[in-house]
Amino acid sequence: MLKSVGFLRAVSNAWLDKTVELYLTGLDPDKIREELTNHISFELKGKESIRKTIDVLMATWININTENQQARKTAITAYKNCAENHNIQHYCMLLLAYPVFNDFCNLIGKISKMQDTFTKSWLRDKLFEQWGDRVSIDNSLKYLIQTLLSLQILERIGVGKYQIKKHEIMDNQNKILLLHALALLGGTKYCVLSSANFQPILFPYIVEFSPELILNNSILELCIFQGKAIISLKKDG
Repeated sequence: MLKSVGFLRAVSNAWLDKTVELYLTGLDPDKIREELTNHISFELKGKESIRKTIDVLMATWININTENQQARKTAITAYKNCAENHNIQHYCMLLLAYPVFNDFCNLIGKISKMQDTFTKSWLRDKLFEQWGDRVSIDNSLKYLIQTLLSLQILERIGVGKYQIKKHEIMDNQNKILLLHALALLGGTKYCVLSSANFQPILFPYIVEFSPELILNNSILELCIFQGKAIISLKKDG
């Protein structure tokens, strides 16, 4: 059975910000959808395009599964503490919401170990290997790229050619969020400290994780297993 793609429209950093701001007001999901429709209709035309765009926004921040609700709390804390660009919080929540976004970013992360540019045709071929050669993947690819462009993670440098833009992460709340996302994405709710900052999925960020960071927070805990420092989610986290 083919996996569902789901990522049917690009979302901008500004629209993701608006979604979070509406969530923080305490509105219920139906009201948030209504407000987003009114907001986005000034920039986007066509009922279907607006609906599909809002579906992505809602799936990223509002209509999330139980396992990711604690990650949303971590992301909201980082969002409130970050006065400037919120792309890191949006990036983590998109990773958790959409497997295709996760696979897409993993592919870019792997090639980033060798070079900081790639082509759309290369990325399409790699996604087809994982998801199958189908129209929905080809359509989603352009939306995925447009989203990373808006998040300032990619830069277009030619026709069908892109460059990775790195962001240095110094804020501890954002570091905790990245580790929280890593633990959930691995499916095990833990990750190895020594290899955490080398994970391909973190390709947009220059970041270092210290044991002290893990010991001084309420979300993650550190333990030693088979001689390795393991980061895991606290049971009440």
